[in-house]
Amino acid sequence: MRIPRSLTRVVLALLLLIAIATAWCGSLPLRALPLDAPPTAFSGERALALSHRFAIEPRPRGGEAAARGRDFIVRTLQEYGVEVEIQRDPVNHGMSVSFVENVLGRIKGTDSTQTFGMTAHYDSVAWGPGAADDGAGVVVMLEAARALKCGPPLKHDVVFVFTGDEEGGGNGSVKSLSHPWLKDLNVMLGLEGRGDWGTAFMFETSEGNLPLMYELQKSGAPSVSNSIMYQVHHQTPNTTDFTHMAKNGALGYNVAFVGGLGYYHTANDKPDHVSPRTLQHQGEYAMALVRHYDDGGPKIEKGEDAVFFNTLGHRLVVYPASYSRMFAIIAGVLALIAFGVGFYTRQLRIVAMLGSLVLTAVTVALTLGVGTGLIWLSYKIFYVYVMYNAVYYHIAFMLFGAGVFVLLLHAGRRWLTPENLQGALLLVLLCAVIGMEAKLPIASYSVAWPLIFGAIGQIVACAMRKAGLPPGAAVLAQSVSALPIIFFLVPGMGALYHMGGSLSPSGNAVLLVMLWAALAPALWLILGHAGNRVAQVCLALFVVVFLAGWAMQRYTAEKPKMNSLSYALNLDTNEARWITTDAKPDAWVSQFIPADQATTNEYDAVLPGRHERYLNAPAPLIPAPRAFFTVLEDNTADGRRSVALEYRCIPDSGEVRFDLVSPHTVLAASVDGMGDVVADMSGWHLSVGYPPYDKRIVLRLTVDPAVTEPLRLRVSEDIFTLPELTTLGYRPRPDWMIPKPNTLDWWESNHQESHHTYITKTYSF
Repeated sequence: MRIPRSLTRVVLALLLLIAIATAWCGSLPLRALPLDAPPTAFSGERALALSHRFAIEPRPRGGEAAARGRDFIVRTLQEYGVEVEIQRDPVNHGMSVSFVENVLGRIKGTDSTQTFGMTAHYDSVAWGPGAADDGAGVVVMLEAARALKCGPPLKHDVVFVFTGDEEGGGNGSVKSLSHPWLKDLNVMLGLEGRGDWGTAFMFETSEGNLPLMYELQKSGAPSVSNSIMYQVHHQTPNTTDFTHMAKNGALGYNVAFVGGLGYYHTANDKPDHVSPRTLQHQGEYAMALVRHYDDGGPKIEKGEDAVFFNTLGHRLVVYPASYSRMFAIIAGVLALIAFGVGFYTRQLRIVAMLGSLVLTAVTVALTLGVGTGLIWLSYKIFYVYVMYNAVYYHIAFMLFGAGVFVLLLHAGRRWLTPENLQGALLLVLLCAVIGMEAKLPIASYSVAWPLIFGAIGQIVACAMRKAGLPPGAAVLAQSVSALPIIFFLVPGMGALYHMGGSLSPSGNAVLLVMLWAALAPALWLILGHAGNRVAQVCLALFVVVFLAGWAMQRYTAEKPKMNSLSYALNLDTNEARWITTDAKPDAWVSQFIPADQATTNEYDAVLPGRHERYLNAPAPLIPAPRAFFTVLEDNTADGRRSVALEYRCIPDSGEVRFDLVSPHTVLAASVDGMGDVVADMSGWHLSVGYPPYDKRIVLRLTVDPAVTEPLRLRVSEDIFTLPELTTLGYRPRPDWMIPKPNTLDWWESNHQESHHTYITKTYSF
């Protein structure tokens, strides 16, 4: 019986839509369990409830708010019956020292020979309360600790490491590895956030990860990951606490979500924006891995690197990276066989294949060119705030790519055939697998497996056409062989959407064009002669959706405008300046830096040693927070003068810098509790980051007494707040404005100047 062509089209369209929807949904975070979920289960809603109690204020390292965050963690762990210790340790880098404070919780096993660790940081940047970065990791670990304590006793120890200075360099993570509770550390799980929602990706492992990936595969954790993420991350300068731990010998996994870039490091990174589904996803990683390693999971040793990727949903494929070459060769051989069968059966024609290649290349070039051009134009008009409406641009450019591809496919319908369309794709994949195997073998799976399945589908399709079977049957075989491409590309498009970078909409559109190319034989049959009308609809919708994105570009409390303002005070000269990194101050910043007073001269007269040329203007003098030196000791003996000075920092000071400005030579120097620091130099200086919570620094210097003038130290303090502006007569920031963080347009300026107070004073002894 001959099957109607219309029915074949409907069945084929439904098959592909189901496959695409399955691939998309399979990469999404899990449904959050409710507040009344069983006590032994991890609940994303319970974790979110903790977030509303924890992430209520910015917690920059060393400040009183960070201490309150630390105490909340301690109290909560104690309420759950978890053993708690606070680790206080100095970090000495010679010309800079700091003091880290970690909280460690332990659930002791009944017969432990190994330890499973988790880590997240409880400090935040100064610009926001860090509900996601990394308050999410904090509450996930707290909820996991509660659930594990409610369950049956564990055989092995589980240790929760809450570090206190990730945003200041990650010294706490390295120090935590020396704690006795981690002496038998087997595996460490890092939990991070960059944004406020989205899928939790396992994006980083320690090196030699094949044993780790086999265990992750067996654990049942809802993993969304691939070795391309691992490779790309290792090529970037980005670090987390887990990165520092892995560099110091820890083995394990790093999990993070990346949706909602507009909230990252901002005042809007608060619990109201955190997704409970995302917390659930991270929590399920934690629970599955703890239980797996507790229930016979092996002691992990470093091995070779792995190739790994998802198929449907959270199912992982894992094999040694050394197998990559073998699969690439198999893919290449099958491709050559497919070409041979195609030309032998006269289903492939060189001219038609080249035409198919041109179709895809022109679509990619137009999509990337138009997409990049329009994003650049949007950036010039709306600046980084284009990210607020990224969903419109993603949809618009995908519609554009679809419209162009279908239009060209329809134009070439008379001389293009499904087999030649598939043949062109196989040729592209063959070139890609050769190039990737030579330059990036750990990622060549992404083209090798589609090439293997695509070649098999092409061989079957050509044989079916040669046997005289209907075209629909051959196209169905080619479409089934395209499923691996769907399962690779669609989650990749989701990841790009979550990341939300400035070029990700056009990049996502290019991925969609690649998907259309893989499905070209099916589209050729499904669209029939309606391709021209479909293309016109797609291009019309592209214009409508893109313009809707522009029309929606307005500032609100949820999509705020960001601006920069800091205050600098020199107590030696009694001069103060307002400073902004904004190129064009807005109406609010202009009340501090009016156009007729603004200058871009260096402001090192106010902040000695600073040579930046940001806009600045005179500011009123404010009563400075109290900071002072006390001389504890001042002795001269054996040709040396030894001075011990106690410095009491300003409350909420994040960093203190001491500069010797007299002509003395420092022969020896140390900081109480932090050890000796670099000396034997003129022009001596020392930075103390993350001062102790009591804000007391005892500095000991030995100098040559031959210099008769007083010993002079200039002290510069960086405070993570602004003065109270309304008491000075200024308008407060509107609710649709927030302080600019250090992340959103880092390529244009250094936003460490935003929302800080800098105070400098010279002391003589």
